[in-house]
Amino acid sequence: ARGGIIDEDALYEALKEKAIAGAALDVFEDEPPKGSKLLTLDNLVATPHLGASTKEAQEKVSIEMAEHVKMFLVDNKITNAVNVPISRIDPKVSPFIGLAERLGAFCVQLSDVPVKKIEVECHGEIANLDTRMVTISAIVGVLSIVVGQNTNIINASSIAREKGIQIVETKVDESSHYTNMLVLRISSDGHKAEVRGTVFPSDHFRIIGVDEFDLDMPLEGDFLLTKHHDMPGMIGKIGTLLGKRDINIARMGVGRADKGGDALMLISVDQEVGKAVVAEFRALPNFHDARSIVLSHMRTREYMNI
Repeated sequence: ARGGIIDEDALYEALKEKAIAGAALDVFEDEPPKGSKLLTLDNLVATPHLGASTKEAQEKVSIEMAEHVKMFLVDNKITNAVNVPISRIDPKVSPFIGLAERLGAFCVQLSDVPVKKIEVECHGEIANLDTRMVTISAIVGVLSIVVGQNTNIINASSIAREKGIQIVETKVDESSHYTNMLVLRISSDGHKAEVRGTVFPSDHFRIIGVDEFDLDMPLEGDFLLTKHHDMPGMIGKIGTLLGKRDINIARMGVGRADKGGDALMLISVDQEVGKAVVAEFRALPNFHDARSIVLSHMRTREYMNI
């Protein structure tokens, strides 16, 4: 409240006649209230407008600020941040925050053109909860590849707006095969990419689909992704070429749309697949695309779990 809201003449009369037992003010219509007849009353308590600016208050504020900075730098926790677009995170939603960031970083590496739209679709139980932080985290994942690691939960939305990226969040109550599922789509000029993921048993990130292909693999480390014709010998060709380039295969997932049609292979590798090796795969007969997906630099952002 500010001075002028109260009729000071009426307040003076009410206090003087004891119609009001007492009053306390820290603001006045005219400040400083020099000569105000309210100050002559014994049943009025008046403090300066900046009553909190005492030595003790400033010392406590300084200590609290230092403690919160230490909490962020040492413990990776954010508390009472006024510019974080979230509230308390539901435990059911919390694991999907890290998943969203990884799916965003994965999906954006499937395209070579500027991102125009990011769609985040929550399926299952989490669709009925506050998933704003999931969407923010997905944006962070996309922009961490586009503009670098300085992207965070504070500036992600504003950077996306500056770049003209449209953000769409959708919720679907049902999830066909999983209790909860996250779908992330990125649209560019004439190109759309989609990845799907979930978390189980508790906090293990898994990728369960890329575009029209279904698969199931842990979402960690670096990958080689290939799209090729579904025919005998393709797995052998990929393994042989990776072996020649001293790239070890950790895991492998395969999906196909139709028998004898297009297929996708996602290979988790122990060494990053360089541009030269990707070019070799793209040059092979019956290979439609090959991409190196790098996620090994990503770490769990504990401060997101507020």
